[in-house]
Amino acid sequence: MRDTLIVETEAAFTILGLLLVFLPMFLTVLTRTEGTANLQAPHVVVVALAWAVPVLIVLAGTDATLGLFALWGHTSDAKPTAVLLVVLIWLVALLAVVAVKLRAA
Repeated sequence: MRDTLIVETEAAFTILGLLLVFLPMFLTVLTRTEGTANLQAPHVVVVALAWAVPVLIVLAGTDATLGLFALWGHTSDAKPTAVLLVVLIWLVALLAVVAVKLRAA
């Protein structure tokens, strides 16, 4: 169980680091596409996409924190760590697809 928690916590920290690198690139793509006619999305959608990466950063930080708590003996934090990691992985994958789609537009 402890080895699994270590791997889950490391994964959360890795995703957090990648998101911190990904944030400026994603915002640059959004800024560039917002001014073009190719982006046929309302302003609300563009703002929601701009906030997607910071929200995922908070989610990754929460996941990493819960993982550390679980490693330090708070066994009740082990299950939420695993669930958050699965959700985080799929949300990051979805965001990557959106970013590529915007870049290709």
